[in-house]
Amino acid sequence: MDEIHNYETITYKTFSKLLDSYKELVPSKLNELEEQRLVIIPKSLSERTDDAHLKKPEVQKLVDWKLGHGTFRPSLRKLVESNIDEAVEQCTREAFETYDKDNDQWDKVVGMMAKGLRGVGPATASLLLNTYDGEKVPFFSDELYRWVTFSEGKGNGWDRKIKYSAKEYQELYRRVEMLRERLGKESDETITSVRVEMVAYVLGRRQIGGTKRKEIDEEDGGGAEQKAEETPPRACRTSPPVMSTYSARRAPNVSQYIANLNTVPSAA
Repeated sequence: MDEIHNYETITYKTFSKLLDSYKELVPSKLNELEEQRLVIIPKSLSERTDDAHLKKPEVQKLVDWKLGHGTFRPSLRKLVESNIDEAVEQCTREAFETYDKDNDQWDKVVGMMAKGLRGVGPATASLLLNTYDGEKVPFFSDELYRWVTFSEGKGNGWDRKIKYSAKEYQELYRRVEMLRERLGKESDETITSVRVEMVAYVLGRRQIGGTKRKEIDEEDGGGAEQKAEETPPRACRTSPPVMSTYSARRAPNVSQYIANLNTVPSAA
């Protein structure tokens, strides 16, 4: 990838220009799910200050959003639907409680939700945690992982196979954190993980970087994510609600983007 778009050298100016293009690449049919993922669900979480958790319909909407951005898989939706409401609420409650106690345990929290819910693998679990803290926690998207590892190892660029392993997500998290800190110092602004993810989406969809992206199922890599999704969940412990330390500052600042949702043209 050229220096202009490389995650290690991209400037805030280029980053912002790409970010402005995000809404143009999102199909209009996904506008409602975009608003759910970026605004409504994070806002609902911020209002549950004494009992932060996700409800089953919210998780279903997030999975629908994820499938709308990638490869549609009816089997995944059925797996998510098979979770009982109480299990979804308890598992996410326990996960967010753990995260509130120590933000550095984000990888443990992702693992808790991936193991505790059917149809939820590491990538989907990272999306659930991202709705709770969209500033620090990146969603393990295909485009984001391929962008920050573009020229390394085998299968370079947008053709890179993804195993959806804990190790890969840890590396993605580390690199996104470095990018956020660097651009934050350059711009004197808070660069959220959601914004980084959006820029990666633009780069991936526009095939910027020189290598042509193949039509690969978003959950490839030997079926690692699919296997995790289909693994019978471990029961979450039952505990009374605890006071959450969630702060509304974590909700992504996408008001301008949402204001333009109704004018977004359909993607080709």
